[in-house]
Amino acid sequence: MQPTMSMLELREELVYSRIACNSEPLAKPLARVFTALLDEWKTVFFQQLDHWDAQTDAEFQVWRTDDVLDERVDDVNRILLNHTDGDREHPKYELYFATRPYDLKRPVLGEELESVRAWLPLLEGEDVGPLAKLKKPIEQAIEHADAAVAASTAADAENERFRRDGALAQFVERVRQKRDEVYAELEATRVADPKHKLPRDWSAGFFRRSSRTVSDEERTARSTARDEEKKRQAELAEKKKAAREKLRAAQRELAALSKG
Repeated sequence: MQPTMSMLELREELVYSRIACNSEPLAKPLARVFTALLDEWKTVFFQQLDHWDAQTDAEFQVWRTDDVLDERVDDVNRILLNHTDGDREHPKYELYFATRPYDLKRPVLGEELESVRAWLPLLEGEDVGPLAKLKKPIEQAIEHADAAVAASTAADAENERFRRDGALAQFVERVRQKRDEVYAELEATRVADPKHKLPRDWSAGFFRRSSRTVSDEERTARSTARDEEKKRQAELAEKKKAAREKLRAAQRELAALSKG
């Protein structure tokens, strides 16, 4: 039983033991131990939900600030193209865009945020009026993006702490201790059976059996799978963002055509 196990799996362990105790007259008084743990489980589970909600809120803030940053990139691109008569090879344009705006905006913050941050010294002495006026909005966008990234990092760290050595880890340890105590009482009951009719594995039957032992190789495989899933989710986020940007570009083109 590990702190990293699913809370629903942990609950199933407790429910199983309570049902098993209630089904056996000799063990029925011990069912209350698991009832108490299940009550405590609810409190810990709601704490877990709070951590998950905090992570979701942070995720939303990251996406929202990323959208604003994308808008500032579009503003800079539009102003520069107007200033250079659409020449993307103009030194002024290349000073801001070493890569295409579309590619610059693909990451969700990350590299995009750092690239836009590097514009601040350029904007400080910018001689193109409309571009110079973007300095303050871009500073604000960066400030909000930094705050969103910090909040996301903090939410992830708090959830990890909660699971590794916080309330969840402490609860799992209490469950382990209580299980050991219940097992010891069951064993005492089995040994004290005057007719010696209880089988040697009688006490073990009150705890959910593991289907099999997980090997080191499987643990490694599971860890690799988790890492690959994180990578897949990051790539998916980039694809979603790219698709959204294409849609916006198409909408802008349609709007321009309708005006013409």
